[in-house]
Amino acid sequence: MRYFLSIICLVAFQLTSFGQHNRCQTTLYTEQILSGNPELRAKFEKQQAEFNSQVANSSLHTESVITIPVVFHILYNTPEQNVPDERIMEQLDVLNNDYNRYNQDAQSTPSAFQSVAAGSSIQFCLAKRDPNNIPTSGIERKYTSVTSYNIGDDMKKVSLGGLKGWSKNKYLNIWVCNLNGNLLGYASMPGIANDTLDGVVVSFSTIGGPDAVGTNPTYNLGRTLTHETGHWLNLIHIWGDDGNACTGTDNVNDTPNQAGPNYGTPGFPYISCNNGPNGDMFMNFLDYTDDFVMNIFTAGQSQRMNAALSSLRTPLLTSNGCQAVTAAIDLKLSEIKNASGVFCADSIKPSVEVKNTGNSTITSITFTSQEDTNTVMTKTWNGSLGAGQTTTIALKDFKSSPGTHYLNVKATVAGDVNVSNNTLVNYYYVSAAGTPLPYSENFENKRFPVDSWKISNPDNNGTWMRTRLASTVDNASLWIYDTSSADVDAIQLEPLDLTSMSDPILAFDLAYLYDPAISSSHTLKVSVSTDCGATFTELYSKSGEELATVSGNSGSFFIPDAGQWRKDTLSLKNYTSFNSVILKFENISGNSNSLYIDNIQVDRLGVIFPDASDINLDILQNPVKNTIHFSVLLLKNDQFKVQIYDVAGKLVYKADYAGSQVEDVIHIPNLQHGVYMFRVVSGNSSKTEKFIHY
Repeated sequence: MRYFLSIICLVAFQLTSFGQHNRCQTTLYTEQILSGNPELRAKFEKQQAEFNSQVANSSLHTESVITIPVVFHILYNTPEQNVPDERIMEQLDVLNNDYNRYNQDAQSTPSAFQSVAAGSSIQFCLAKRDPNNIPTSGIERKYTSVTSYNIGDDMKKVSLGGLKGWSKNKYLNIWVCNLNGNLLGYASMPGIANDTLDGVVVSFSTIGGPDAVGTNPTYNLGRTLTHETGHWLNLIHIWGDDGNACTGTDNVNDTPNQAGPNYGTPGFPYISCNNGPNGDMFMNFLDYTDDFVMNIFTAGQSQRMNAALSSLRTPLLTSNGCQAVTAAIDLKLSEIKNASGVFCADSIKPSVEVKNTGNSTITSITFTSQEDTNTVMTKTWNGSLGAGQTTTIALKDFKSSPGTHYLNVKATVAGDVNVSNNTLVNYYYVSAAGTPLPYSENFENKRFPVDSWKISNPDNNGTWMRTRLASTVDNASLWIYDTSSADVDAIQLEPLDLTSMSDPILAFDLAYLYDPAISSSHTLKVSVSTDCGATFTELYSKSGEELATVSGNSGSFFIPDAGQWRKDTLSLKNYTSFNSVILKFENISGNSNSLYIDNIQVDRLGVIFPDASDINLDILQNPVKNTIHFSVLLLKNDQFKVQIYDVAGKLVYKADYAGSQVEDVIHIPNLQHGVYMFRVVSGNSSKTEKFIHY
């Protein structure tokens, strides 16, 4: 009974705060179903009591990996609600990573909780066959006249504008729609919902992940579905659903007791219910914190979810929903090309890659394409596409407008029995003109990356993310943690207009730990494009020790302190005639540790370095051997001299330069070993640095 007394308590607590926070309403949904049905309530309470006893006695477990077929039921009233395929696939990756502790931000779990962190034996796949054994993509879409849904089951009923669920004995149903009251989601606990009403409901805005974020400004990394699927697998909120009483329990021994839900981005440790010194496990997937704060299931939670599959949801163990079937006629839209990412012009020329996944030849395909709610464009293709063959077909060109857009492409083939894979949705961003200077980015926006940025993560491994682990400005920074070898991950900024500034400088704060015993190949590159990302010119490349801001043992996860950052700068003066310039940061992994970037600026030298002198000199490697790599920054465009003196004051080298930003390499193979002075003279000002030649 304790759990359901807690339900009543929490429902009252949540109703009082409904206008402020709507992270999850599983408890309210459960009470809606059980109220007025004493027989079901008694059955459910008995089932939960028996389950808790069996888990406590370790009599329930799974022996091997369980793969659960999932189906996404997408209900949309506006183009934005028709979630693009890229975000759905990214969401599936988030589920699999979070449930197996493959999530990159697992490293963010405080060390005090690392020992209890664990993955489960649960994986998820898009269903490949529907309940009638017809091939499916695992995604079905439907336009609905319903603008938003209340908590309940309306979105699961065709008569109310929804989509009927598939049997809970074979599938995890995921309804994606617009929910009222800023509600993010809720789930069916085992045993309370009918066969086709069982599953998870989430807001369309939450679907996505690090490579393709959702549209919600805060909850956009896919953790809402991770959270609600936990409920579907019989997890309870980590504070035990007792309001703030400190008397509830989630029936998991390795999660600390805490006083109610946590929101936002708490600092560690956050103490409640006398649970010091480590406090609340607010980064747990079953709390209410922001998506990018969440990163952990515990071993006890994983045991409980695995046990739910071997007792409360046993039929799923024998589901064949992940096994493909073949039909006579089955056309698949594989990819929309030339209609994703960032466009610097308004002309869109899309094409679509199609594959014949059936066993009969296809001779005619009719395509419809529509940007947002604009005019539907139609094109018919005639030809011969044999079984197993793939081809790319150009669609109709069209003019777009600045902003974020959605392109819906649908194919129709006579006799096609699987229409679920005949529709694709892409989103893209059209830039009217580059963002004017000055420009700054300190990664405080909780929706990262924004639509005008682009992340490339070809291996689908660790990639660029926003983090609160460390920063130089405010609370967040850009971060990548990829311990593999030679993976390339890139992040492109929005187009910038450099025409308004004569001598712009790109500056960014950097932190990276170099361990000479492991790798010297970890590389950071910065490149620039003036043709909207079609080609890039490399401006900056540093690796290993040159890249490092600190050296040491990388056996432990690197989190920089305030003294372990460096500001790097490079000149953009050669690009001031372009009004649409894209900057790209590229990380090439090398079996090493984390790399952080913060406080990206494109501005004048005097703004980036407000305390700068007239001459700013940096010898980029010191001591030197045969060559001196140096950079000079002047507060104005001017001529200057470089002079090198030995310790006796003898001039051994001189050269003339001009400009406000110069980086060069001087070759000095005949210079004797020893200490020298490197002097820069501009007008009445000078700057001298000592270097050692060995």
